[in-house]
Amino acid sequence: MKSVKLNANNKDRQIRRLKERIKSKDDEINKLFFMLNKIYHSKTWFLLSIYKKVIGFFIKTIKIVTPVWFRKKVLSFYQYIFLKVPKTSVPPEIIKEWNSWSKNYTENSNLDILNFSVICWDFRYQRPQQLATEMAKKGHRIFYIENEFLTFKNYQKTLAPIRVEKRGTNIYKVILSSHKNLFIYNDIPTKKDIKIILASIKTLLKLANISSPIAKIDHPFWSYLIKDLQIPYFYDCMDNHQGFTESGSNLPKQEQFLFKTSLINFVSSNYLFKIAQKYSSRNIILKNAGDYKHFNKVLSIKLPTPKDIKNISHPIIGYYGAIAQWFDTKILEAVAKANPKYSIVLIGEVTNNKVQSLALKYRNIYLLGEKKYQDLPNYLQQFDVCIIPFILNELIKATHPVKIFEFFATGKPVVSTKLPEIEEYKDIMYFANKNNFNDQVDRALKEKDKTLVKKRTNIAKENDWQHRGETLDQCLQKNIFPKVSIIILIYNNPEMSKDSIDSVLNRSFYPNMELIIVDNNSNEETKDVVKSYSDCKNVKIILNNKNYGFAKGNNIGLKKATGDYLILLNNDILVTPGWINRLVFHCQKQNVGLVGPVTNSIGNEAKIDIVYDPKNIKDLETKAKNYTTSHWGETLNLENLAAFCWIMSKNTYKKIGDLDERFGRGMFEDDDYCVRIKKARMEILCAEDVFIHHYGEVSFKKIRTEEYQKLFNDNKKLFETKWNTTWIPHVYRNQKI
Repeated sequence: MKSVKLNANNKDRQIRRLKERIKSKDDEINKLFFMLNKIYHSKTWFLLSIYKKVIGFFIKTIKIVTPVWFRKKVLSFYQYIFLKVPKTSVPPEIIKEWNSWSKNYTENSNLDILNFSVICWDFRYQRPQQLATEMAKKGHRIFYIENEFLTFKNYQKTLAPIRVEKRGTNIYKVILSSHKNLFIYNDIPTKKDIKIILASIKTLLKLANISSPIAKIDHPFWSYLIKDLQIPYFYDCMDNHQGFTESGSNLPKQEQFLFKTSLINFVSSNYLFKIAQKYSSRNIILKNAGDYKHFNKVLSIKLPTPKDIKNISHPIIGYYGAIAQWFDTKILEAVAKANPKYSIVLIGEVTNNKVQSLALKYRNIYLLGEKKYQDLPNYLQQFDVCIIPFILNELIKATHPVKIFEFFATGKPVVSTKLPEIEEYKDIMYFANKNNFNDQVDRALKEKDKTLVKKRTNIAKENDWQHRGETLDQCLQKNIFPKVSIIILIYNNPEMSKDSIDSVLNRSFYPNMELIIVDNNSNEETKDVVKSYSDCKNVKIILNNKNYGFAKGNNIGLKKATGDYLILLNNDILVTPGWINRLVFHCQKQNVGLVGPVTNSIGNEAKIDIVYDPKNIKDLETKAKNYTTSHWGETLNLENLAAFCWIMSKNTYKKIGDLDERFGRGMFEDDDYCVRIKKARMEILCAEDVFIHHYGEVSFKKIRTEEYQKLFNDNKKLFETKWNTTWIPHVYRNQKI
């Protein structure tokens, strides 16, 4: 009993102590509040608040009055003079992701897409970000290249700084370097700018382990760069760019270049399709869409009402998006003036000075500023009618507005000027002009037909970004990756043959290839290795009943090939990631007949100085990557190319024909083919950004010295007689005069 009383007394003491501490903290808080209250009511604070308002008004006025391009130039000059030299900044967790990326390739090969943007990722979430997000969901990596630059003065270096931030699964926002912070809408980059931009892209390629990039071009500015970037690209034309006031006079020429040279031109409207047709036949209409799930929830759940719209009275006539020169201020004033009880809510950055003036003049116009994409449904839920009051100029006639499907997803009535690209929806929305826009708003407010809500949401569901992403992905897979046939000629050497075949199947990451294995009557052990691949997808096996030699063995494989591009490959090689893509890219260049890689072992200029352990794939690929990245896009013109690895188009093969089988067992048939290519006035290139490991002359090393020398001499004489010339021995690149 006594112990119970003691415990009770201890608890009472603890409670009293806690109460004393709470009282002490309350006193401290009260003192702080008293001090803050004195500050808030002081003359200094009053003067500071006036200063903030004046400065805020001044900055706001500067933004409205001063063109964006001029502000950019002032900022660029400031950065160039005062800011420190930028350094590469990539968070360690991103580096870790990039280092493990090659392990996560799927069978169909994920893409690495360099998205050269038209707007910053964090500005306004529209078509560029939506398509990027959908492609990322499919496992492709998106490197969203911002339209802003780091200012980097040192343009002598091979690599330049980049800054990277993650923006979602497989999505990385990348800021490149330039000699100055270019304003892409009307600036023309200098040679210094381009050199530094390219150097920073090489940094990205190296750090992110990018081996087979393709580029998505969102604005014609990037055409200045794409000529030297040396990667496949497609153009996503989403606007009539010439219609923007800040666009430079050089833009039409740059856009025409893109239309003519892109592998595919995606256009967002019928208007733009007609423009693209003037320059190319490779055009696909990929209209805008909406995120159905994101906006349709307005109909099913009550979302929190944002503070700045909570006390605005209904009915609310709402709009969000750019409030720029194409916003029809006459319509805005007519609606505001005729309906003082209507609240007109405009969300977005205002660059139209007249809209600012009208908001000061009419109390029922509310400018709420730019809002985050994730918060837009909360505002939309408060709209009674959605409006799109655009002037029908050439810019708007080409526009297929993203917001139409976002509005439709909510089921709400939409009043719009008669935009040609959405005229097909006339039965479920209200078209108007400056004379009857107000009447149509009244009609929309009185709408009672519930079936219209269902029709609108169905249209929105059919035009979701997920569908557009699937279309884009299918088009890229079909057009970016032409079919490639790889012929590997096998003669004995079972272990090395297996390593070569496995290397092609496991380290190529090319989605549209067939592998044709031709066995030249090898021993049984080697034949068993070859037969083990008979069940592999896209693998054809040909078992010759005799050793036909190098030329005829390859010719047998070439005749079975169905690809648009044909690769001859020895059975003593190891490939590196991206090798097919890069060979195809260079082979697609005008007037190119043959393309081969650089290597560690060959008897001509394709041999480079490189050291690695061929038994260590990671070491091999890392060393190869270091070389190919620093030499990205570079090629070397050759007189001769060794057929241990080369690519040609099917058209070239049809024109030049088979390897000459008179050379029998082997040697000089590749020299002979190169002469025929040159006679046809076609180029032979060595791609400095493709590396293939070559063990070298494995089959010929097993021939006795006397037999080898006789074969060499006989075929050399055959070559010289055929072409009435003296054969000139090949030289290494450091031996060239």
